[in-house]
Amino acid sequence: MWKHLPWIKSSTAKAAGCIQVKAGICSADEVIMVSYWRSEQDLKQFFRGESHRQMIQFVMKHPDSLCFYNETYQHIDNMLKI
Repeated sequence: MWKHLPWIKSSTAKAAGCIQVKAGICSADEVIMVSYWRSEQDLKQFFRGESHRQMIQFVMKHPDSLCFYNETYQHIDNMLKI
């Protein structure tokens, strides 16, 4: 699992519409990753891509090792002005 995390984080962060990715260690064999997206449409586009397909294959082989959470923002431009 540990050797795949840099790739998972960087390929998510490079995706169109991804604002930020945060990762944290839950235990020696579990990691949580939260991604923040400009819009639901950007997130859905990422879900259709090859990188996400590969991530899901990894999670299916190691279902207890990685938890994904995705957040989308309706009005990110207003938030960035704060």
